Amino acid sequence: MEIDYAVYSLSDEFYEKYPNPPYKELLKKKERRYACLLIQSHYGYFICIPYRTEISHKYAYHFRKSSRSQKHRSGLDYTKIAIIKDIS
Repeated sequence: MEIDYAVYSLSDEFYEKYPNPPYKELLKKKERRYACLLIQSHYGYFICIPYRTEISHKYAYHFRKSSRSQKHRSGLDYTKIAIIKDIS
C-alpha cells in the first residue's frame, strides 16, 4: 500500500461549505485555523488530522521529541479529524 501525505491548511472555501454551526466539532477558522497532516486515501477522500499545541486528552498522537513538545502537550488531535471528499 502506498501512502501519500502533506501538511496543509484548510481553505476559506472549505469553511464556507462547512460552517459552524452545524459543524461545531471543526476548529473555528478565525479562532484556530487547521494546520493539518493531510492523508490521501485511494477511495476519493482526504483525511485531515490537525496539529494542536495543547492536547489534554488521550485521543491524540502526542509529540515527544520536538522543541515545542518539551513545553507543551502538542501533537495530532484525533478528535478534530475532518474527512474531505476529493472533488478535483
